Amino acid sequence: MVPPALDGNVSPGCDYQWAEDAYSLRLDAYPKYAYDYAVKDAHTGDAKSQWETRDGDVVKGAYSLVEPDGTVRVVEYTSDKHSGFNAIVKKVGMVRTRVSRESYTPEHERNRPYAKETKS
Repeated sequence: MVPPALDGNVSPGCDYQWAEDAYSLRLDAYPKYAYDYAVKDAHTGDAKSQWETRDGDVVKGAYSLVEPDGTVRVVEYTSDKHSGFNAIVKKVGMVRTRVSRESYTPEHERNRPYAKETKS
């Protein structure tokens, strides 16, 4: 037995045809938008940005972010119904290497000089 709400019948108070038309109107709307944002957090080192535009079936955009090695990854992309999605990825800048000024010494070796063993 199928519950009355799921048997395919529409209750007298529901205008099913209107709901279907409203849905198709949303699908036929012409898509057009543009946005951009950027983040630069000195505390965490997070730095990134993005922008994108859409006009109908054509999308264009780019984003960038700072990689852990200090270089910046830049991705530029386009998408349309003829060419599909295409991206160009670039790496900008020089790799930064960190020089450690401190070295780790285990706790049990601190303040406990050991005699060097010598072989005779």
